[in-house]
Amino acid sequence: MNSPIFITGIERSGSSIIAKALDTTGGVYFGARTGRYENKAITNAIQLYLISQQMDPHGQFPLPVSELDIIPDIQNVISNELIGMAKYPNANTVTWAVKSGLLLHTWKTWVTLYPNARWVFVRRRPEQVIRSCNKTEYMKAYEYKHVLEQIKAENVADGWRHWIRWGETQMVAIMRSGVSYWEIWPDRFADGDYSQLSTLIDGLGLTWNQRIIPTISRLFLNI
Repeated sequence: MNSPIFITGIERSGSSIIAKALDTTGGVYFGARTGRYENKAITNAIQLYLISQQMDPHGQFPLPVSELDIIPDIQNVISNELIGMAKYPNANTVTWAVKSGLLLHTWKTWVTLYPNARWVFVRRRPEQVIRSCNKTEYMKAYEYKHVLEQIKAENVADGWRHWIRWGETQMVAIMRSGVSYWEIWPDRFADGDYSQLSTLIDGLGLTWNQRIIPTISRLFLNI
């Protein structure tokens, strides 16, 4: 329980695909989750906290300008999730995992509470993230003129670059905090290169399932 797996990255980078790949190993537990592998209770707690801090609950804009404090009552939420995990088949052999881009916004909470956690940073080139954002219905924050004016961005693409730079800064801060982490670039899947994924799964003590390749290849085409 003290070494969970935290999967995060800038939205539209492919973190859901990585979560799916880890899930197929049978060795991780995400709890009651959305189709994007985000734990419902934990996501709700994070979003409520961000709203209380006058931040965007979807993590787009406005963004935190400094490290946020530990999320109130998050340990109670986590405890309830772990109670559910105890009822899970083979509970003694699975690892609790949390996947969310909002871990970047609240990373002080997770680093403080779980210093031995294993972090997975999902990376993607900025221009590819921007293209994906532009075709994703819920990614709209930087289409508004008043938002672009606040961050001194000339256009929507510049707005997303501002957001990406912020996210990359958070990842670097987490890495420098001394956590154990892996970086993975799903774009390499397009070239048939799954070596990073295989190395990640082995490093986490999970079992690589070759049969997942067609599924994650198909999912990758949709991000």
